[in-house]
Amino acid sequence: MNDILTVLEDERVMMYELVKYAQSQQKALIYHDADELDRLATEQKELLAAMQQKEVSRWKILAAHLSISTRDASELAMSELIPTLEGYEQDVFKKLHTELKGLLGEWQLLNATNRVLAFRARTSVKEILTFFAESNVRVCNVRV
Repeated sequence: MNDILTVLEDERVMMYELVKYAQSQQKALIYHDADELDRLATEQKELLAAMQQKEVSRWKILAAHLSISTRDASELAMSELIPTLEGYEQDVFKKLHTELKGLLGEWQLLNATNRVLAFRARTSVKEILTFFAESNVRVCNVRV
């Protein structure tokens, strides 16, 4: 089962990177850095694709190890695997499980905050454009 632990460790590293991207996105949203948001979105999309491939690899390894279908392996909860492991592997697995769970929670919280920030930014831009469109104001000596 070392191969499954290796895949899980890779997924943990990728999840950590995903959290870092979400933190960077938050900063870019706060400072209205559209170029940085585009760059981060592209990199995040690539990372998510790599994570999906890693997940499929994990399912295939589990299917082979447990003699089940890949579909059944995809539906297994990580906690269900603990009894199939022994001693050291169980300890490493439990640690990885805890870390992945924590990173997932952190990523979900960051994403929720980022959605709120993006919505507020969009609303602010709409309000500014509406203000200029409905009023008779000048900006830099140009009538809007």
